[in-house]
Amino acid sequence: MYHQPSLSGNREGLHVSTKSVQVPIAFGSRSSQALASMFPIRHYISVLGIMIVLATVARLFWTIPSGVSLLVLLIGWPLVGTMLTIDDDLPGGWSNPDGTLVPEWKMPWWWADLMLVRGAIVVAAFAIEGALVNGFSLYPWIVVALMVIAGLPVFIKGVREEAARAG
Repeated sequence: MYHQPSLSGNREGLHVSTKSVQVPIAFGSRSSQALASMFPIRHYISVLGIMIVLATVARLFWTIPSGVSLLVLLIGWPLVGTMLTIDDDLPGGWSNPDGTLVPEWKMPWWWADLMLVRGAIVVAAFAIEGALVNGFSLYPWIVVALMVIAGLPVFIKGVREEAARAG
């Protein structure tokens, strides 16, 4: 689950943190705030990259189709994780004790990311695998383009709104 970073500062510098990660950013850089706001996007891209590498390794060493691996890693894992911890986000739960926070899974941008942006990566992986076996087909790439065109603007707008609300 994606968590918005919180900012705290002391004499040593500015710290950007989520529930499990702390990244120090030294004061005196041109724009500590700009670096802090870029952290979620870099983290997001890094996580996607790691998942793609894991799917490639699974394909090379265990012949698990990369589309299947990416479906499990990029869509299945966050979806199952959200379902397992959904009670924490409800009013009175661990993450929302006073009931004032809207869970991410209730936001359109979260679903756009999960099903359209990440889904496009999964469809692209299946298209690449299919092209290696059966030859190139344009149809999956049209689906990938439509998914990205539909999902990316919703995702980016939602992330920007969340960052503005947090900052």
